[in-house]
Amino acid sequence: YRPAHQAFAKQNLIKRVFTEDCTGIALPKSNAQTFPAHGNHHGATAGVKIDFAYDLLTGEVITHSLEAATCQDRSIGKEALTKLRPGDLVQRDMGFFILGEFSYIEKQEAFWQSRLPLNVEVTLEDGHSLEKHLCCAKGKVVDLPVLAGKAEQKNCRLVAVRAHPKITRERRKQRRQQAKSKGKTPSQVGLVRDGW
Repeated sequence: YRPAHQAFAKQNLIKRVFTEDCTGIALPKSNAQTFPAHGNHHGATAGVKIDFAYDLLTGEVITHSLEAATCQDRSIGKEALTKLRPGDLVQRDMGFFILGEFSYIEKQEAFWQSRLPLNVEVTLEDGHSLEKHLCCAKGKVVDLPVLAGKAEQKNCRLVAVRAHPKITRERRKQRRQQAKSKGKTPSQVGLVRDGW
């Protein structure tokens, strides 16, 4: 992400901490015709999503909307970006991880940060994979410039904090169990990132 560095704070460059997330709410099945949700082959289900953006510093609501439960987070939140101001720090979760939107945020003279989805390839400036670097890392924190994405790449800063060994074991156990239940082998990328 573009860093909210101490120097930025001293210069008052961060004006708002623009925080956005989307959550799904299940509704009674009797609403399935009006508010359909993903049934996942188990019959009709109903639900809605609520998208909410606010300033973490003041609590001021920036945008809010009611969306269809079948909408992906990636397609939600476009209106929120029209409310950006220079100096905003945009915090969005992995469902909103869209490299083009990060570029748009930067063009508005704002900053962004996001968690890294597993399906996003990351390479170091020397061409090595993030996972190779993480396997060799000795400290508790990795902080380095990287390229995120494959077809479309974005220069950004990646900060990774080593997970507690117990959390790492639990994550890897769950990943292996999920893979086994589907007759697959666990993702090696996932197993490495589970340690961070």
